[in-house]
Amino acid sequence: MKKNTIKEKIKQHSFSLNRIQIVRYVSLLLFGFVVNILASSVSAQDTRISIEANHLPVREVLKMIETKSDYHFAYNNKLIDVTRKVDIHATNEKISDILKRIFKGTDVISTVIDHQIVLASAKSMGEVQDDSGTLPKVSGKVTDSKGQVLPGVTVMVQGTSKGTITDTNGMYTLQNIRSSQTLEFSFIGMQKSSVLVGDHSVINVKMVETATGLNEVVVVGYGTEKKVNLTGAISSVTTQDIVVSPAASTTATLPGLMPGLVTKQTTGAPGNDELQLNIRGFDSPLVIVDGVEQDFNNIDPNEIASISVLKDASAAIYGSRAGNGVILVTTKRGQTGKPVITLNSSFTEQGVTLFPKPVNAGQYATLITEAELNSGIAPQNTRFTSADIQKYYAGNDPNYPNTNWWNVIMNNWSPQQQHNLSLSGGNERIKYYGFLGYLNQVGMFKTGDDKFSRYNLMTNIDAKVTDHLSVSFDVSAIDAITNQPSRDLTDIWMDFYDAQPIYPSSLPDPTKLPYVGTNMLTPLAETSRALGGYNDATNQTLTGTLSFTYEIPKITGLSLKGMANYYQLSSETKDFWKQSSVYTYNYDTKAYTLMGSDMPTTLDQSFYQNQLITTQLSLNYNRTFAKLHHLKALFLFETETQNDHWFSAHGEDFLTGAIDYLFGAGSINQRVNGSADEMGRASLVGRINYDYNDKYLFEATLRDDASAKFPPGHRWGLFPSLSAAWRASEEPFVKNKLPWIYNFKLRGSYGQMGEDNIGNFQYLSGYQFTTPYVFNEIAQSGLGVTGLANPNLTWEKITMYDAGLDLSVLNGKIYSTIDAFYRELTGIPASRLTSLPSTFGANLPLENLNSQNNRGYEIALGNKGNIGKLIWDVSVNFSFSRAKWEHFEEPTYTDPDQIRLYKQSGNWTDRYFGYIAEGLFTSQAQIDNLGYDQDGQGNKTLHPGDIIYKDVNHDGKIDWRDQEIIGYGTLPHQIYGLNIKLKYNDFDFSMLGQGALMISVPLSFQINSYRTPPDVIFNNRWTPENNNANAIIPRQTMNPGTNNSLGSTYWLKNGDYFRIKTFSLGYTVPKKILNNLDISQLRFFVSGMNVFTISALSKYNVDPETVSTNGWYYPQQRTFTLGLNLTF
Repeated sequence: MKKNTIKEKIKQHSFSLNRIQIVRYVSLLLFGFVVNILASSVSAQDTRISIEANHLPVREVLKMIETKSDYHFAYNNKLIDVTRKVDIHATNEKISDILKRIFKGTDVISTVIDHQIVLASAKSMGEVQDDSGTLPKVSGKVTDSKGQVLPGVTVMVQGTSKGTITDTNGMYTLQNIRSSQTLEFSFIGMQKSSVLVGDHSVINVKMVETATGLNEVVVVGYGTEKKVNLTGAISSVTTQDIVVSPAASTTATLPGLMPGLVTKQTTGAPGNDELQLNIRGFDSPLVIVDGVEQDFNNIDPNEIASISVLKDASAAIYGSRAGNGVILVTTKRGQTGKPVITLNSSFTEQGVTLFPKPVNAGQYATLITEAELNSGIAPQNTRFTSADIQKYYAGNDPNYPNTNWWNVIMNNWSPQQQHNLSLSGGNERIKYYGFLGYLNQVGMFKTGDDKFSRYNLMTNIDAKVTDHLSVSFDVSAIDAITNQPSRDLTDIWMDFYDAQPIYPSSLPDPTKLPYVGTNMLTPLAETSRALGGYNDATNQTLTGTLSFTYEIPKITGLSLKGMANYYQLSSETKDFWKQSSVYTYNYDTKAYTLMGSDMPTTLDQSFYQNQLITTQLSLNYNRTFAKLHHLKALFLFETETQNDHWFSAHGEDFLTGAIDYLFGAGSINQRVNGSADEMGRASLVGRINYDYNDKYLFEATLRDDASAKFPPGHRWGLFPSLSAAWRASEEPFVKNKLPWIYNFKLRGSYGQMGEDNIGNFQYLSGYQFTTPYVFNEIAQSGLGVTGLANPNLTWEKITMYDAGLDLSVLNGKIYSTIDAFYRELTGIPASRLTSLPSTFGANLPLENLNSQNNRGYEIALGNKGNIGKLIWDVSVNFSFSRAKWEHFEEPTYTDPDQIRLYKQSGNWTDRYFGYIAEGLFTSQAQIDNLGYDQDGQGNKTLHPGDIIYKDVNHDGKIDWRDQEIIGYGTLPHQIYGLNIKLKYNDFDFSMLGQGALMISVPLSFQINSYRTPPDVIFNNRWTPENNNANAIIPRQTMNPGTNNSLGSTYWLKNGDYFRIKTFSLGYTVPKKILNNLDISQLRFFVSGMNVFTISALSKYNVDPETVSTNGWYYPQQRTFTLGLNLTF
C-alpha cells in the first residue's frame, strides 16, 4: 500500500515547467508517459504470462515460467517436492497466482530477491528457526564465470555491518548467521549477488562480470557488440562517467575521458559553450544519435546511456560521412523490473577560470602617459599631467573618477540550476522510459540579460507484441532558449576594454548614459535589454522514431528490422538593437555634453527550419553453430531525405525603441530574404562477423553510398573495411601457463571512408543575384554567374590503418589498451588559385587536388580493485596525432628560404613560423653594439625595453629569411587524462584530470590606442626602473610599431596545461535509514568543473584554451555544485 501511496503523491505533485514553447509536442509526450505508467507493474510477481502444462512435474512448469519471464527460481529440492505432477492452464495470469495454484495444499512460500524467486518450506523454515535460528558457521568459495577463484570479494550480511572478504583461495567464513538472513557478494567488475542462507552451511557463488568488464556491451555502427569481441579501435563511456559534475553542455563532460578524443572549449557563453570535438586530430566527426545524424550537445547528459567513439575502420560502415570518425550517442531505455523513479537536482555557481582584468584609473593614466612619452610626445602634450594621475589614484574628486568596470558590469559568480525526473521499468512484454529535464544558466552580466534555458522531454516504449514481433516508439523534444544582448558577445568584451576607468559609470541624471571612452558604445547599454536591446533565439527540436524487429519463424537467428525517423529543427531569432546616447558631465559647471549616439535602432528577424527523414530496413542473422562458430550478418538499406528553408526580414528608422516589431520600422532600407534547399542520400550496407570459440574474430563491412551533392557519374562510392583480432588469452598454452592473464587480444583493421562535407551541387554552374547597379537613378539587381563548374567533383577519400592490443591481468584488476594508426586523405577540394596565373579571367571551380596523411598512437592503462570496503578504479590515457600535407596546391618555389618557409607539400600542416627572441634591450649601448640591422633603419628606432631578435642566417640584418619554426597550431597534438574513482562505505569520490601538450598560444599584450590595458601589462612591463631583460611585457608605446609586434618566441607561448576538469564527492544515505521511507537511494554530492589549472599562461591571467589573448571573448567558466540523486 505504501508504494501505491507514494506513486499517487508523485502523480499529484507532478513536475511543472514555467515555460514550454513546444506545446504542439506535449500531447505526444504525455501519451507516451500515460502508456508508460499503465504498463508499469507494482510487484515483480504481477508479471502476466500464459502457460499450458498437462500433467507435468513442478520442476518442468517452473522452467516454463523462467523461459517466459525474466525471473529464475531458487529452491532446495530436499525441502520442495518438484517431482509432483500438476495440470496448469493459465492465460495472461500473474506469476504469483500461478504459483499459488501450483503449490495449493502445500506449505511452500515464495520470496522475490531482485530477479530471483526463492521457494521455501514454511514448516522447515519454522523448524530451523525454532530449533536454533542460527547456523554456527557459513562458508564457501567464490569464483568467476570461468571457475577461477576471486580473492578480495566482499561478503556482507544484508542489512548489517557484519561481513568479511575472501582469501587468496576465494574462500570465506562467517560465524553465527541466521537462516533467514541474506548474504551479499560484491566485487569490482562483477555483478552483485544475493543468496538466502536458509539451511545451507556451505554456499559457493559463481560471480558474473558486469557491463564494465569484458561482457560490457558497446554500441557500434547499426548494432551492439560485446567489448571482448571488438576488432576495431572503439572507446566508450556510460552515463556514470558524464554526469559526475552537472554541465549545461553535454560536450563539456567528455574531455579526458577517452584516448583520441580531442576537445577545446573556446567560450563560456550561456547556451553557446559547446566544445570543439575531433577524433585523432581530424576534422569534425559524424555524430549519430539513436541511429540518426544530429547534434547532441543539447541532449541532457542524464538522458544518455552511452557514447561510443569509432576511430578506425569501425567507422567505415558509415561510408561517405565517416572520414573523420564517428560518435555514437545512445539514449536510455526502459529495463525489466519494478517502476524506478529518479530525481536529480543540482544548484551551481559559475565564475571565470582565468581572465586578464583591466587596470584602474591611476594605472591607466600612468600607462598612457608612459606610452605617449615613449612615442616621442612632449611632456606638456601628454593626455594626463602628474596632478591628474594623482587625482585618479585618489578617487575622491568626482571629475576624476576611478571606475572598476568589472565590478560595474560583471558578476564574479552566476547561478545555474539543473533538474530532471525520469521513470523507468517494465516486464518481459513491455518496457518504458520517460524523462523530463530543465536547465537554467545565467551569464556574467549583472543585468542578468545573458541567460540560457533548456527543456528536455523524452519517452520511449519497447513492446513485445507477439513472440516474434517487437515494436519500439520514441518521441523526444528539446526547447533551447538563448537570451542575450543585441551586441555580439565578442564585441561586448571588446567594448568592455573600451570603457576607460577614468569615466564614471553613472551620472546625476539616471536617465542619461555616461560616455566611457573611445566611441559612442557603452557596455552599460550593451549588456542591458532595456537600454541596448536584445538578441533572442529559440531552437526547438522534435524527433520521432518508429521501429520494429521481426524474428522470422523456423529460421533460427534470422530477423528483419525496420526504422523510420523524423527529425525537425526549428530556429527563430529576433535581434532588436536600441539606439542610445552618451553624455559627459562637469561637476563644476553642472553641465551635460552630448558626446554622440550609437547605431540607429534596427530589428532583424529570421526563421529557419530543417527536416530530415531517415529510413532503415535490414536483414540480420545471428547464430552459433556447434558451440564454436558464431556468425553474425547484416544487410541494410538506408535513405535520408533532407530539406530546409529560411527567411529573414530587416527594418530600421524606428520612431521609438518601445515598439520592437517590424511594423514600427520606417520605409527606408527594409529588406527581406530567404532560400530553400534539399538533399538526399541512399546507401546499401553489408557486414559479416565471425568468431571461432571467442578466440579468432573477423569482421568485414561494405557500404555503397550515393549522394546528390555530386554529378550523376560520381554519386556512388564503395567503402570497404576489414578487421580481425586474436584473443591469445583463450589459447590453452596461455590459460595453462599464464593463468594471471585475464584477456590478451591483438587486433588490426583496414578501412576506406569518405567525406562529403562540401556545399550542395558544386558541380553545377549557376547564377546568383549581384550587387545592384543604378540605371536612370534606379537601383536594379542583376544576375551573375557563380563561376566555372567541375563535373568531376566527388568526395574526399580516406584510408585508415590501425593496429591495437588489449590486455588485462589479475582478473581484470590491471587493464590497458594500445593503438597505433596511419591515415591517408586524398581528394581534398581546392582551387588552382596559386598554380594558375591571375589573368585566367574566371572564378576557378573546386577540384579534388590536395592530400594529407596523419599518424599517431593511443595508450590507456588502469587499475581497479578493493581492499575491504575501499573500492577503486584509477586509469590514465595518452594520445598523440599529427598530420602532414602530402600534396598542397601551391606555386613552385625555387628560393631555398621560400621552400623552407612557404612550401606546404611534405610538411606538417600546422607549423608556426616566427623570429627567435633573445630577451629585451636593457641599454642604448647594447643597441649600438648589436652588430646587425634589426629595424632596417640602422637600429635608429630601437630603444631599451624593445625585443631583441636573433640574426639566424648571420647576414647582418633581420628580415623574413630569419624566421624559424617556433611552434605548433592552436589545437593540441598530445592529450591525456587521469580518471580516479574511489568508494568507501557510503562515500564516493571521483576526479577527472585533463591536459594537452604540443600546443601554441599567440599572445598580444600591448597598449592598443586608448583602449584600457589589462593589469598584466602594468604589473609586468619593462620600465627603466624595472630594467629586466626577461620582463614578459616590453616597453609600451601608443603604437607598438613593427619591432615589438613581430611574430616571435617572445609572444608565441607554450600552451601546455593540466586541468582538474571535474571532481565529485558524494554520500549515499544507508539503506536501513531509507527502507522505512520507501526510498531506494538518496545521495548528496558536491562537485566542480574546471576547478584548477596548471599552465605557463597563468602568469598572463590567460586560460590555456583561450581564443583571444587580449580578452575579447566570453571567458571559460569554472563551477561548483551542490546536488542530490533520489531514487524510488
